Amino acid sequence: MEGRPYSHPPSRSATTSPPTDAWPLPPIALSGLNPPSRPPSLAPSNRPTSSIRRLSSLHHIFDYRDERQAYDRESEAYSQGQDGATIGGQEYEDDSPTTPVIELPPTLVTSKTPSQHSSEYGAQDDGNQGSAVQGHQAPAQHQSKFRHLAFEAGFCLAIAMTQFLCEYLISGFAIVLPHLLASQHIIGSGSTGAFWPAALLTLLLSAMLLIFARISDMYGGYGPFMFGLFWLAIWTFIPGFYPMGIVLQVSRAMQGLALAALNPAVFTMIGSFYENDKNRRNFILGLYGACAPVGFYIGFLVGGALPAEDSKWFFIIAACASVITAILAWVCVPRDRMDRRNMDLSMDYVGAFFITAGLILVTYALTVEPYANQFDQSRNGFSFPIVYGPLTSGTGCLLIALWVEGWYAKSPLLPFDFFKPRGVFPLCIACLFFFASFGVWLYNSADFFNSEIVTGVAGGMQGIGLSLWYTPLAIGGIVLCVLNGWLSHRFHIQTVLILSGLAWVGAPLIFAVVPFPLHYWYEVLPSMLFATLGIDLTYTATTIALSSSQPQKYQGIAGAVTSILVNLAMSFSLPISLIVQHYATVDMTMNTVEQAQEATLWGYKMAFVYGAASAGIGLLIVVIFMGRPWWERKQNEDEDVEMGQRRPSEASTLVHDVDA
Repeated sequence: MEGRPYSHPPSRSATTSPPTDAWPLPPIALSGLNPPSRPPSLAPSNRPTSSIRRLSSLHHIFDYRDERQAYDRESEAYSQGQDGATIGGQEYEDDSPTTPVIELPPTLVTSKTPSQHSSEYGAQDDGNQGSAVQGHQAPAQHQSKFRHLAFEAGFCLAIAMTQFLCEYLISGFAIVLPHLLASQHIIGSGSTGAFWPAALLTLLLSAMLLIFARISDMYGGYGPFMFGLFWLAIWTFIPGFYPMGIVLQVSRAMQGLALAALNPAVFTMIGSFYENDKNRRNFILGLYGACAPVGFYIGFLVGGALPAEDSKWFFIIAACASVITAILAWVCVPRDRMDRRNMDLSMDYVGAFFITAGLILVTYALTVEPYANQFDQSRNGFSFPIVYGPLTSGTGCLLIALWVEGWYAKSPLLPFDFFKPRGVFPLCIACLFFFASFGVWLYNSADFFNSEIVTGVAGGMQGIGLSLWYTPLAIGGIVLCVLNGWLSHRFHIQTVLILSGLAWVGAPLIFAVVPFPLHYWYEVLPSMLFATLGIDLTYTATTIALSSSQPQKYQGIAGAVTSILVNLAMSFSLPISLIVQHYATVDMTMNTVEQAQEATLWGYKMAFVYGAASAGIGLLIVVIFMGRPWWERKQNEDEDVEMGQRRPSEASTLVHDVDA
């Protein structure tokens, strides 16, 4: 028996003991001698119930229908199984004789369940197949979360419309604002100035983005997305009927709140729906970004085409578009709420309060400063309590927020780890100066072109003619959206930012130095092209750099930070440009109409100089801090030689080694 292989049948001799190291086998019943097996008595799951949440989207309703159908099938199968078990049991008790069960010795073969055998053989088969086809693995197919391609197209259109509406409300308002100011006298003692309604939207948008980014990360993007669309529809309808005074200011602030809810929700849903399909995700993000120049130009076009007395229709059009987009999202967008408990995220209420309060107070102080000394020209605006009160309070709130985010909060809204990759912090600071230049150029140029002296046209450029002057922004933006991906892979990020920085400097500097009247083809068009290069190259390069340098858990923050940089810079730069204009003309004599016009134009020129200087500071930051100095590069190369290998960059798409 010693030489018998383990797979040999057991001996028939009753005196021979089975080997102890043989395979045990479970008892085997002879086929046809045992009673028929009874069907499993698995009760169906709980019956699906209807609720208000089921009505939150069409996909929820479809899911409820599918769950009800599955429940009905389980219930029917369970009922049939119970009936079959009863009949089989009666036949077995009445008619079936007792049949013997022949068992093999239990120590011969180790029993394995069918699932264990199948898993074992499956693993072996997989291993054999893997070795046979190694290097020829089939590509993973995209598992769409949409019920039909039409629903996916509707989702793409819905998120594209949110980007369109955001740019529409920012750019078009620059054309509508002078008409609204002309119909009401809001500039005076204690006034917040001409740009306060424009700054309110970007201020609330930048202040609330991190909060809504955390909400989207905790609960999914669909809820904030639908809230933002309905909230935007409400607060664009209201100024459409009464675009005056405090109502206009509150409406602009609430529009910024709605847009703050939309932006991070879009990135969260895209990350959820296309988690394993990078190509589709990049295509959707490209489509989302391409709608920015389209919305920017349509905003200019609508604002310029509307008569001054019908400027309220600018808001009504936005409200109708918001309602249509909300309906489209309700029909097409699936649920994206998943188990997010393992992300270990919670709301940082303390940090959210101090960040929001600090940004609002500081921006308000800067906005009201040029008009604080209306009745006492001998005093500086910063010496009035209405200025230094909110300025010091806001600065204190921001310092407290810095401490909370860095050392107190367990789950900070903007963790310091976000800035650890090399080059991220100087990139963010440089972008603040770049986008500040864009805000100054955009809002001042729209008012600048209304002057007859500047354009040489009777009454200045107005209406649709003014909108057509900004056509290069739309065309160039669309072209650059197509080329940006190629440029980002062809050139270093630092090279792209240097190119955009030079464009930022050139766009406002042209208006600051050229004589009047302006010639469109020789002076205005180059400035438009420079502005297009600046905004599109900077925004795309920043988005790619921040996204590529951050881990998966910070991807939502990366998308929010890019938008924060744009809107926060604009909300600060607009009041600062007013301060520059005020102090540039405060000592000028304005006794006649000609002198007043000359002082106004000089103020615009100084505002454009401030925009060029801001861009110049950003360019210096990119040149000095975005690339490693030669001595640091040499030291790192020596360390790599000693280690015997090159040390990989922390973010290969963010900072590239400069060629020696």
